[in-house]
Amino acid sequence: MADPSQDARTLAPAAYTPSTEATYKVTTTDNLLFGSGGTSGGGSKDLLINLCLPDTAGAGPRPLLLHVHGGGFTGGKRSSCALPDHPGAGGRNEARTLLAAAEQGWVVASIDYRLAGDDPAPGPSVAAFLDAIGGSQAPAPHRSLVAAVEDTLTALDYLLGRADELNIDTDRVVLRGESAGSFTALAVAYCADKFDIKRPSIAAVVGYAGALTQSCEHGSTIGPDEAPLFIAHGTEDRGSTAFSNAEDIAQAAAKVGLVFEFHPLPGLGHGWNEWAEATDDGRPVGVAMFEFLDRVLYPNVQDETAANNEEIGLEAGSSTDASSTISSLSPTVTYETGGDQPEAFVCSPEGAGPFPAIVYAHGRLTDLYGDADPGALGSDLSGICQAFSAQGYVLVAPIRRSQDGDLSGHQKEVDDAIEYVRSRGDIDPARMSLIGYSSGGLLALLVGIERQDLEMLAIMSPASEGERFAHAMNPVAFVSASVFVVANATEDAETLENVNLLEQALIKHNKDYKTVRLNPVDGNARLWMAGDWIDEFLEFLASKRRN
Repeated sequence: MADPSQDARTLAPAAYTPSTEATYKVTTTDNLLFGSGGTSGGGSKDLLINLCLPDTAGAGPRPLLLHVHGGGFTGGKRSSCALPDHPGAGGRNEARTLLAAAEQGWVVASIDYRLAGDDPAPGPSVAAFLDAIGGSQAPAPHRSLVAAVEDTLTALDYLLGRADELNIDTDRVVLRGESAGSFTALAVAYCADKFDIKRPSIAAVVGYAGALTQSCEHGSTIGPDEAPLFIAHGTEDRGSTAFSNAEDIAQAAAKVGLVFEFHPLPGLGHGWNEWAEATDDGRPVGVAMFEFLDRVLYPNVQDETAANNEEIGLEAGSSTDASSTISSLSPTVTYETGGDQPEAFVCSPEGAGPFPAIVYAHGRLTDLYGDADPGALGSDLSGICQAFSAQGYVLVAPIRRSQDGDLSGHQKEVDDAIEYVRSRGDIDPARMSLIGYSSGGLLALLVGIERQDLEMLAIMSPASEGERFAHAMNPVAFVSASVFVVANATEDAETLENVNLLEQALIKHNKDYKTVRLNPVDGNARLWMAGDWIDEFLEFLASKRRN
């Protein structure tokens, strides 16, 4: 876990905010010496850095983007804003991204580090990490990872030691890496503490096609107060950079409530271009990255947007191109119900409300959020929470403690959570929705059958739980809320049959509903995380309100 003092998530107010489009002229200075790194046999290798500096006419201090190149720890080199991408750039158009950042007002740096061919000998500051991968006798590419971490820290010391000269905002340092560079950036941000490696505060990380290795516990070293994370990864990536690495990191981040975005790229392998490939909502990956960094580094700007929206009378929960402040999960809240004291995760937008509200029921009939195994989490609660709070919603996710498989017990806990939400002073009780995924989708349907005070039900990839789902089809007649049904076209046959049964029941009983079938490549895995389904849900909800 991280020392929260290294990456406190409360950023100091910014005196300067970069642009969201090309605004500034850029000066490129290449081939600067920033340090040296040891090699086997007592030698050393000079380490070079390329800088891209925007002409902000004295405005600042400016955020820093430090780029670490890819190449499998055997090849690749630093990128330059002044040159086309070299063959080792992995097809991702690194130079375009670095130039775009500089033109928006970022100080941009791209570094070299010791590769396997240099026969690196990492130094004392990273000795514990080196020991964990096999010590000085480890294969050269493995030693290169440790050397790359050491060299990245050397580069940070070089840049932050010149913060006044380069007009750098030391509170807003972002690491960006691709492939081997992503391995490096992730290790610096989320694994250094495990090995008592000193590093400066990191404000955010961008990782493409990388991994946290076994020595970094595949992501279990991630702590809740560490740098927000943006990851994108091709679903067909294989080998040491397999897509499963990104899934491990996403689930570990979700487990601790880290602020993050995860963008699987269907059908893509290891090499792809972030300006040619798009996220689920149609944005180029590069655009989504910059928008994420803008939100997490400059939340006070989002506060001002929300205030402006309030001034012009924009309704909370309505669609707008400008997001509200991103919220990560709060510590759990405890509430009273029938002599019990259940808990829930809660996230809220800034302001006093009253806000529309959502109760979210996770999949599986078990204590999922209390599970000690990050791989068993099965819910990107943090990402879902952020997506809804950014649109002005309070989201409450009850921590269900009923025994495994106790359907009625879990149903009662969801119902109790709704009563708790209704009691909050910042909630508009006329605008409450219930969302459930998998077994949580069945729970949402059962609760929606019995309650008459819900605006919308969202039933996602509903599970059967024996015959219980099929037995709920006739009682669908008692549902008063509009119903949003969503599943992936590649679900298992049983889940798709449940969707068909529910559609038939909704039609039979003349209910207001909409069904969305998405088309990812990996079954229902994406419905446990923020994605297209949220936009579809909010659009349907908005259409009901307009009518």
